Amino acid sequence: RRVGTARFAAAAAALLALVGAGTAVTLLRPAAEAPTSAAATGAPEPVAQAALPVGVPTVSLPATPSGPASATTTGPAASPTVTTSGPTTGTASTGPASATSTRGLSSSPARTTPARTTTTTARTTTTTKPATTTRTYSMSVAAAKEVVTGVTVPAGSSVSVRAGGSVVGGYFAVDSCTGQNEFSPSGARSVTGDAGSCPPLFDANEAVLPGAPIGALLVRIGTGGWSLAAGSRAFTAASGGTVAFTVNDLKRSDNSGEFSVTYSVTAPA
Repeated sequence: RRVGTARFAAAAAALLALVGAGTAVTLLRPAAEAPTSAAATGAPEPVAQAALPVGVPTVSLPATPSGPASATTTGPAASPTVTTSGPTTGTASTGPASATSTRGLSSSPARTTPARTTTTTARTTTTTKPATTTRTYSMSVAAAKEVVTGVTVPAGSSVSVRAGGSVVGGYFAVDSCTGQNEFSPSGARSVTGDAGSCPPLFDANEAVLPGAPIGALLVRIGTGGWSLAAGSRAFTAASGGTVAFTVNDLKRSDNSGEFSVTYSVTAPA
């Protein structure tokens, strides 16, 4: 159905006035016209008529060739959508426009620390002791004389002496222990037939080794000096030579008895 040109112009002018005044407009179809399916006819969908407020004439608008008319409500402008593009490493963002600041990234060169290898070398100390030989000898040492054993030991040899028994050193009347005095290898003395003991006797005029008790056992290596062997002693030979023993008494003519001596010599093999 078509409308006259004058009527169409009046209706369009009234509609534009409403739209310009910000009045909402609703398009309606004529009540007597049944809707026709666009899919059935292949024609464009007809434009719906606007429903005007009370007292405003109803206007039917023809459909435009480009498609069905649509009502548009004009409100505040929406925020524009801006896509910002930065360097190739940037990220595109969709949303309200925003200022983007891109700073160049600075990187320091990689530092390489060479690996350190600590090698610990085990230190092995081997101590080799020379082979040695130990020989043991036993003998009797008479109180009346010096006894040379005939056993020769090298310098640096280890010598161990053990002795027992007792010897009679003559008649002494120098203290309360008057009578025949018996002596042990260490120089301890007693009166013969008396169970009591007496203090050691020191007499520089009667002793082979002054400072050692009278009647004590002495030992010597080679041409070295005499030293106290007593009942037990271990020492290192300062010089080499033959082993000798004697009783510490210069007046041996009235002595009797003997010491039993065992000694060992450890020397390089």
